[in-house]
Amino acid sequence: MSTLEITAPSDWREAVQRTENAKNAAIKNSRKLDPLAGNFVWSGKILPGTLGPGAPQAEMSGRTEGAWVNDGLYLLIQGDYRFSTEEISGSFWKFGYFLGYDPLAKRYRQWLADNVGMAIKDCTLTGTRLIVDFPPDARIQSGGHTIVFRQTYDWGEAKVIKNTFEIRVDEGEWVLVADLVGHRQ
Repeated sequence: MSTLEITAPSDWREAVQRTENAKNAAIKNSRKLDPLAGNFVWSGKILPGTLGPGAPQAEMSGRTEGAWVNDGLYLLIQGDYRFSTEEISGSFWKFGYFLGYDPLAKRYRQWLADNVGMAIKDCTLTGTRLIVDFPPDARIQSGGHTIVFRQTYDWGEAKVIKNTFEIRVDEGEWVLVADLVGHRQ
C-alpha cells in the first residue's frame, strides 16, 4: 500500500490547486504512452511448446483499441489475440486494461482484467520501451516449477510497435514465447 504524505493546505483553494497540479503532472507522464493509443492490428507467432507440451508454432493475430480516459490520465486498452495452427485455432488472450502513471505509487502501472484473472502490474518505461511485469503474487506453479510472465512494448521503429511475451522458469533466464508486431489502423 502506498502512503502519500503532504503538508496540510492553508485553505480549500490551495487544496484544489494541489490536486489539479498533481493530476496534470500525472497526465504529462501518462502521455509518454501515447504511441499505444488508437486502433492496432497485431500479427506474429507463438513459439513451439508455448501452448502446452508438444504444441507446434502457432500464428497469432489480434486487434486492440486504446483510448485516453479520466481526463487523459489513463489509457484504456481493450483487445483480443487469437492463435491458429494447422489443427486448431482459438482465443489466446481477451483483455481490457488501464495503463498510465499512478500518482500515488509514483510509477507506471497496468490494471488488467482478462480471461485468466485480474492483476495490477508494475511497468518500467525507458525511452520507447515499456516493460510490464506481473506482481509477485501472480506466479504459476506447474510441475514443481515457478513460472513468471512479462510483456514488453517497443515503439522505437517508425510506424510499428513490437509486443513480446516472455517467461522465466525458476528464476532462470527470460525466454521469448510470443512475438507480435502492431500496425496502427
